[in-house]
Amino acid sequence: MKNIGHEELQPPVAILIYNPDDLQQAAYYPFAAFSPEWQALQYAHGHEVEVRFMDLPAGYSFALQGLEESQFELFHSEDSEQPPVPARWQQDPLGQLAEIAGYADRERWWEVTFERRANPTQIFPAIIRMIDALRFPPIRNETSETLRREAFMRESIRKVQKEGFEQIVVVCGAWHAPVLGRLDEYKSTADKSILRGIKKKKIAATWIPWSYPRLATSSGYAAGIISPAWYELLYRKREDTVAHWMVKVVSLLRELDLNVSPAHAQEAARLANTLAGLRDLNVPGLDELQEAALSILCEGEPARMDLIRQQLVVGERVGQVPADIPVPPLQKDIEQTIRSTRMTKYWGQEGKFWLKATKNNPYGFIDLRVETDRQKSLLLHRLRIIDLPWGAQRATSELTQGSFKEVWELRWQPDFAIIIIEKSALGNTLLEAATQQVIQEAEVAVDIKSLTELILEILQADLSLAIAPVMAIFQRMVAAAQDVQILLAGLSPLVTIIRFGDIRQTDVGAVEQVLNEIVPRICLGLPGICQGIEEEVAREIFQDMIKGHHALSQLGREDFLEDWYAALHKIADNPSCHSILQGTAARLLFDKGMVEPSKSEEWMYLALSPAQAPLAAAHWLEGFLHGSGLILVHYPPLWQLLDNWVRELPDSVFPEILPLLRRTFSVFPPVERKRMLHLAQKGPAPPIEAADLEEDVPAAAQALLDTLQLLLG
Repeated sequence: MKNIGHEELQPPVAILIYNPDDLQQAAYYPFAAFSPEWQALQYAHGHEVEVRFMDLPAGYSFALQGLEESQFELFHSEDSEQPPVPARWQQDPLGQLAEIAGYADRERWWEVTFERRANPTQIFPAIIRMIDALRFPPIRNETSETLRREAFMRESIRKVQKEGFEQIVVVCGAWHAPVLGRLDEYKSTADKSILRGIKKKKIAATWIPWSYPRLATSSGYAAGIISPAWYELLYRKREDTVAHWMVKVVSLLRELDLNVSPAHAQEAARLANTLAGLRDLNVPGLDELQEAALSILCEGEPARMDLIRQQLVVGERVGQVPADIPVPPLQKDIEQTIRSTRMTKYWGQEGKFWLKATKNNPYGFIDLRVETDRQKSLLLHRLRIIDLPWGAQRATSELTQGSFKEVWELRWQPDFAIIIIEKSALGNTLLEAATQQVIQEAEVAVDIKSLTELILEILQADLSLAIAPVMAIFQRMVAAAQDVQILLAGLSPLVTIIRFGDIRQTDVGAVEQVLNEIVPRICLGLPGICQGIEEEVAREIFQDMIKGHHALSQLGREDFLEDWYAALHKIADNPSCHSILQGTAARLLFDKGMVEPSKSEEWMYLALSPAQAPLAAAHWLEGFLHGSGLILVHYPPLWQLLDNWVRELPDSVFPEILPLLRRTFSVFPPVERKRMLHLAQKGPAPPIEAADLEEDVPAAAQALLDTLQLLLG
């Protein structure tokens, strides 16, 4: 078999077989170092022994997908005189044997009964007799897939016998062994009739890296195992498995600076052996080892044990394949794009890297106005769309300045090769695959907000062919939307799309048309949805209202802002609206100078009046003070209203209100809280007369006096 014995082919690996005309038809055949099939292949390569696959070829399996079973005449070995078998035996006969033996886990039973024997070659006849008893007479009707596979296996054996081979070794699953051992009881004509009429589809095959976590989950592969790292140790260190495993546990914990020693490992090994003796086991199994490690080495802490399971039970080993093997077209395109964008040095490297980082700029950045940097951005965005998160975009406000800059943190993962294969069904190039992915996601989007976020991804990745179909879906969703809250939630992402389009010089005319339609609907309906609602709903609207306000302010369209401020004014004036939304609306209007300070004072006076319930007043304050409490510092009448309200709270009510007040004030910066504490202790300072202020201000600063007075209230 090609590449077997290649020094760069390191398990765990898998053979990927796929239909080049229909990439959704694919099958994986994983191998670990301890897999019997892998060992057989390695032995055959080293001793120049001919080796062949005898299972039903994937080309036949692909051809059978979707066909009716009535098209094929299947052979069943049935005994009509046998009594009916309980359903649980038909579904999982080996699991039933494990249960009889006292095991809830079939794999643990198999390990203890067969894998841990001192002389493993002696157990094979026992296994065959056991499976033979389960299959003859049959306790269940085998699936058509199993019958076809076994018929093909028997025909494969007959073929090599006719070719003159005398020493034939068969490596197969235990369930198939009896029907292959009884080769003479099955007629070749019957097996051929099962396989007759199947048209073989064209296939392609390649090696791909696999991993122990994927081997444990065994997605799409029924013969997977849940403890690959443990089985590797069992394969390599069969005689001293307990000691080696405990030493590995100690080494792992000491790397985390935990206080464990060789004496702990010895004591844990003794406990594992004791547990095995109490359970009448010849040697400890994985359950006994884990229980001993949890008790002695982990001091009963589950978090440590979870780490041990991840590293030493499942494992994190990832395989390696030669660089010159055939790869799918999508992988070729991705690798070519990586080379053309000069990012090869980051691909395949373990660890974290900042894209284009330098000594003077450790976080690096790319400039979207430079074509090569723009191509880097498109590559990373498109890879994220197809669920390949090589790059994570970081907020530029904290790391660098400029709307044309992007900061990326890169982290390569070995599983990327597998994800690329899985995504090959979407297209032969990265552009095609990403386009198809977003269209599929748009078709199943459940709300406007998620769809607007998807549209932003389309623009970031420059997927022009996806804009029309996705926008058609979006416009239908907007037209059908009756819930103003849903429209409000989608407002901020829509504005982001328009602003992002301005930066990238992307045509976002369709998005602007949608915005022209939904903003008036939001402004007309918003006061209505703020009335008669529960606190949980009010808080959802509160968050969307804040985001929508900032979005419209950034957009700067006067017609939108006029309608928006009118809606906020109605909410602030309406006592039927939820208190937190009233307070929020009042604060947003105050910050934009849309109301006089005296109006804000009037709203607070009404909200904190004795006629209002204390809880409603606390909610109003939470909304009004959201974001910053400086308004209380710079506008003393508001502080005085708040101070009087708190002083007059009844002793029976104050403990109920205190958590809400603490939550409101806890988000303010320390400097603001310190100034408020000063106000609470000494009261507001007397107002400064303009004449006195003018005398203290130097002549050169007189021009700033009016601005300072306005800022200080």
